[in-house]
Amino acid sequence: MKFGVLFRIQDPPRREHIGRRMRETIRASQVAEEAGFDGVFLPEHHMMDDAYLPSPFPLLGALAATTERPLPAMLASSFGVSVSSALCVAAAAVLTMGSF
Repeated sequence: MKFGVLFRIQDPPRREHIGRRMRETIRASQVAEEAGFDGVFLPEHHMMDDAYLPSPFPLLGALAATTERPLPAMLASSFGVSVSSALCVAAAAVLTMGSF
């Protein structure tokens, strides 16, 4: 059995501190890795008034660059797979040495 951490990256109501929330998530992912967790989950929301993370890909790149062993991540896209999403997933797979 594997265990992961769900990060709900929100900053309602106006996203004033979303950059800080992303940096906190990077640090929390490092701590999760040190504690032995197997992965992270980064949900995304679109067109919602909840200040949710609109795309996990920039943050996934940062996580790949700041963790010792890449953590697998799950993408839960509300719009399905498009060519753009497929390209981002491919880049994330390269950055994480295939663990995405």
